[in-house]
Amino acid sequence: MNENEDEAATFCDSTASLVEGCRMPVRMQGGDDWPLAEIISIKEVRGQREYYVHYVDYNKRLDEWVEESWLDTRKVIFPRRDGAPAAGTTTPKKTHIGSGGGVMPTFLNDSFCSEIQKSHSNRETHSIPPKQPEKTHINHTPNGSSLPRWNLAS
Repeated sequence: MNENEDEAATFCDSTASLVEGCRMPVRMQGGDDWPLAEIISIKEVRGQREYYVHYVDYNKRLDEWVEESWLDTRKVIFPRRDGAPAAGTTTPKKTHIGSGGGVMPTFLNDSFCSEIQKSHSNRETHSIPPKQPEKTHINHTPNGSSLPRWNLAS
């Protein structure tokens, strides 16, 4: 953690006060590393609280559910009350294609888009019928039956 985060970090004597958005060192499963992680979600399973954490500056595929014992509550950074992210970087949320929440790239501004729409609306539309197969001749199979032979006109 850097100096700013050390100043904002507080000792948390109970995990009951932890909320989504809190950041603290969390032991990463499969190793002895304690990277800074942010609590994404909290659930209770059989009377025990579990925390879904995202390790800051790590790929989100490493996000995982951890038990209370994996949290270092001596260095908790609580989320800011104004809704702004805590110190450090934040992980962008995944956007789904076609969800309507996408943002158009800045190089495609309104005037450019309107020009494209005008040029497309001024074009004449011609419908081209799909190619239809034509029967050319009949092949006889060795057993004497006839099968039509199809040929696509080019």
